[in-house]
Amino acid sequence: MPRKRFRLELKKETLYLGDRTLVFSLLKLPRLQEAQEPFRDLETLVARAHREVELGADVIDVSAMSLSPTVYPVSAEVEARSVVPMVRRLRKDGVPYICVTTTHGSVAEKALQAGADFINDPSGLKLDPELGPAVSRNDGALILAHMREIPPVWQTLAPIRDPLGEAFIVLRANLGRAIRAGIPSNRILVDPGLGLGKRKEENTQILAQLRRLQELEYPTILTFHGKTFVGDTMEGGREAAESAAAAFALSEGVHAVRTPSAAASRSLANVVDALMLAQTDLRELAARKAQQRPRGESPLQAMAEAKRGINRRGSLPPLRPRTNRG
Repeated sequence: MPRKRFRLELKKETLYLGDRTLVFSLLKLPRLQEAQEPFRDLETLVARAHREVELGADVIDVSAMSLSPTVYPVSAEVEARSVVPMVRRLRKDGVPYICVTTTHGSVAEKALQAGADFINDPSGLKLDPELGPAVSRNDGALILAHMREIPPVWQTLAPIRDPLGEAFIVLRANLGRAIRAGIPSNRILVDPGLGLGKRKEENTQILAQLRRLQELEYPTILTFHGKTFVGDTMEGGREAAESAAAAFALSEGVHAVRTPSAAASRSLANVVDALMLAQTDLRELAARKAQQRPRGESPLQAMAEAKRGINRRGSLPPLRPRTNRG
C-alpha cells in the first residue's frame, strides 16, 4: 500500500512527505535548576547536533523534559533555561529544522520565538491549554501524541482492549483542540504514542494496525527508542528490535521517526523508502503494460523487457522540491 503524500507547511517553506522519511534526531538537554546556572554542555551538544545532521537527521529535536515517573514533571522554568539557548544557537548555526518536545505552553512560545519549527507535545494539548494557542500565534508545526494519563500512574493503568482504537478516538479529540486553537491542519502530525502509558503487547497491537491511522488524513510520526514489543529480544539486541519495528511501521505508511541515532535510522529509512518507491514503480509499470501489452504476452515478460524503467527515479526524492515553487 503506497504511503500517502502530504504537504507540511512550516514557517518559511513547505516539506513534501510521503516518498522520503523525515528523521528527527533526539537531543536531551540538561535540566538547569538554578536561574544563573551555566549551560556547560552547550558546545558539546551543539557539536553533536551538527554531527547528527551530517549523518542524515532532518530535524534536531531538543528537550529538557522527562517522562520518567521518578522525574516527571519538570517545570517550565527549568526546561526553558536550556531549551531556549540551544534553539537560538542551532538557528544561528543554520540547522535545517528544529523541534522542541515539551508540554508547557510558555516553553513552546519561547522556543518558537527563538527559531524552532516544530513543537512536539506528548500530552496532545491536554496538560496545558495554552500550548495550542502558543503554537498558532508563532506559526509553528505541531506533533500531537496519544498519552494515557501521566507517567506516575502508568504502572497502575488497566490493559487496553483496543489500543489503536482508543488512540484513534483520543487523537481525533486532540486534533479538534489544535484546530480550535487556530493551528492549520497542514501543520500537524500525529503520533499514536508507543510506550506512553502502554504495555509491550499494546505497542505491538498499535503497530499491527497502523494503516487504520490513515483514516485521520494526517502524516504520522513514531518514536521507537526505549519501547518494547512482543517477541523475544536477545541480550544486546534491543536496537535491532527497535529497528525491525521501525522498518515495519514505515512500510505501513508512517512518515517520520524520532531517534537518538540519525545514522542508523537514516540508513534504515533510505532502504525502506527505496523499496516502497520501487513497488510503486512496478505497479505503475504493470498498469501501463497491461494497457499496451500485445495479446498473449505475460505481465512478467513485459516488466522484464522494461526493467530499466523500474529504477528511473535514481536517488530518493528530496523533502523540498528542486525547482522554485514561486
